[in-house]
Amino acid sequence: MEEYLFSIIIPIYNNANFLEKCIKSVLNQKIKDVQVILVNDRSTDGSEKICKKYRKKFNLNLINNKKRLGVSISRNNGIKLAKGKYIVFLDSDDYLLKNSLIKLKKIILNNKFPDVVLNNCKRNRIPSNFNYILNLFGNKIKKRDQFFSILNKNKIILNECWSLVISKKLIIKNKVFFQKTKIAEDIGFIIKVFLLMRNIVVNKNALLFHLSRLGSLKHSLGVEAAYSYIVTLAELSKLLIKYENIYFISKYLEFRILRIIFYLGSYVTILNKRETVELSLRIKNFVKEIKILKNTHLSRKINFNLKSKSSLDMIASHQNFVNKRVMLVYKKKYIDFTNISIFCADMAARAVVKIFKKNKISINSVYDEDLIFKGQKISNIPIKILTKKKLSINKLKKKYL
Repeated sequence: MEEYLFSIIIPIYNNANFLEKCIKSVLNQKIKDVQVILVNDRSTDGSEKICKKYRKKFNLNLINNKKRLGVSISRNNGIKLAKGKYIVFLDSDDYLLKNSLIKLKKIILNNKFPDVVLNNCKRNRIPSNFNYILNLFGNKIKKRDQFFSILNKNKIILNECWSLVISKKLIIKNKVFFQKTKIAEDIGFIIKVFLLMRNIVVNKNALLFHLSRLGSLKHSLGVEAAYSYIVTLAELSKLLIKYENIYFISKYLEFRILRIIFYLGSYVTILNKRETVELSLRIKNFVKEIKILKNTHLSRKINFNLKSKSSLDMIASHQNFVNKRVMLVYKKKYIDFTNISIFCADMAARAVVKIFKKNKISINSVYDEDLIFKGQKISNIPIKILTKKKLSINKLKKKYL
């Protein structure tokens, strides 16, 4: 029996500068049937003190992890303590918008308690909200098959668990929990929720404000980041085999697997030799799960050496593919140009910069519209911010390509 309508799970690690605003945004909601669960993951910056202050004053639930466990296990621990009908995930540097839970409750009641609510959110980057995605779904509740049809038709990628409000019954009954990874932990979790749900409805009212920061885990590099994507790839590979006979699901899983392999290519390319060896040792237990892809028609589109028994060979083959592919594109498109710029300062840009430097090809600059990159550099190459006052991407392409 649920005691609350919402259980709001807030994982916390060294976010003292943002935490009080986050907690207050929940307490200021004009709704009573809310359980707040703070999960402190061994913070060292004063976050624990803030947690204890609000727990005592407002009788909030507080879990103090005995050791550093990471955001995935922190969320899992919060789920186990939840007593609400619905689970809301709120990062400790984000905050709920005014009266957003009242509006969300109305959506839930009007749609007779759907399994999942996909919410609009505001953020400090372009686009500033999710309207461009949500408008594709309309206002009516969608069955699982209808939802996947829209995902496939529009090639939609949904990666953030904080954009969803999910039935606790769906999570607990099906034992849907987060994988223990540093980043990309949302991907497998969200896809499994979509596979298991009966229906979903869109809430076009913004639920929360999401703060994008360079210091956040999302922008992690190195072995841990590459490992996270390989774990996620293994997870989705198993799901593909399980659902291979359901066309609309297998089609979407194939799309997501190929996107993960694309991003993984960037992460493994920026590794040095020592890091590559370290990664190969860590992923040995996942190689078998990834190699099952060789029995699918996806095998022709995958750049791993799926026949190799060595995890190091698999990584090296993917690194070599990315290097050759980038240089092939360069020779086709840029050989007659002296000014080269890269658009989007993500991991792919970092990988391209590394490959170009290795081949002694100079790059003028990197462009991005996200303000978090203002003043940043990639290998001493300045990142320039695209604003309304500056040239559009299309104009920049005409100028440099």
